[in-house]
Amino acid sequence: MEKRIEVIKKCALEAGEILKYYYSNELNTRFKGKIDMVTDADIASQEKIVSIIKSEFPLDEIIAEENSKNTYNLDSTWVIDPLDGTTNFVHRLPWFAISIAYIKNNEIKVGLVYVPLLNELFLAVKGEGAFLNEKRISVSKEDKLERSLVGTGFPYSIHENYEKILSRFKNVVINVRGIRRPGAAAQDLAYVACGRLDAFYEDGLKPWDVAAGILLVSEAGGKVTDYNGNEYIIGQSDQILASNFLLHDKVKKLLS
Repeated sequence: MEKRIEVIKKCALEAGEILKYYYSNELNTRFKGKIDMVTDADIASQEKIVSIIKSEFPLDEIIAEENSKNTYNLDSTWVIDPLDGTTNFVHRLPWFAISIAYIKNNEIKVGLVYVPLLNELFLAVKGEGAFLNEKRISVSKEDKLERSLVGTGFPYSIHENYEKILSRFKNVVINVRGIRRPGAAAQDLAYVACGRLDAFYEDGLKPWDVAAGILLVSEAGGKVTDYNGNEYIIGQSDQILASNFLLHDKVKKLLS
């Protein structure tokens, strides 16, 4: 596993340099859905990550946002989001990240979220804890809803179910200290892991959005489920709730 940890860090740092370059220069953008975009930066970052992984582990499978599919073989697989927060990136809002996870036998073994503009590298290894720039991190100890800061996001398909999504949003926002909708789920989950956010929830996220963040939160002492409290299953669950154990059931009630 040490070799994979070295490779995942190398991927993040080199792809991060690519994103920083494009962030400061002209960017070609196209739509791949009604409001979902892809840019030269997404493609270049993904190509760099995939090339590094393939050079070291040619037999491993890779699931990445820009060549996604609907079925997942999680025997020995890398799950990659080369640029989480593309809309922010296009608008030059400095909230975006790279997310990479390694899964073996359906279990997330290594998870990394890298925020290149802040030079913050979040890393978790199964059974070994979660770290930010090599310093151990943990979820918050907040136990009161009215003092909690909660992150969320809205799916690209919000127009299909906006009433339920906005109803949940209302239930949360009137019961907590504050709510944030930054626009990069991987970074939001990393911030739950280090205690900057007390909880995070969202509908409709994909494996590459959450795989690394799930391990970060879990290894930092937090809890990750769907809105009903069931185990979050990559590629199957459509809702995610991540928080510390003290708040989890309280936030879950607001979402049910």
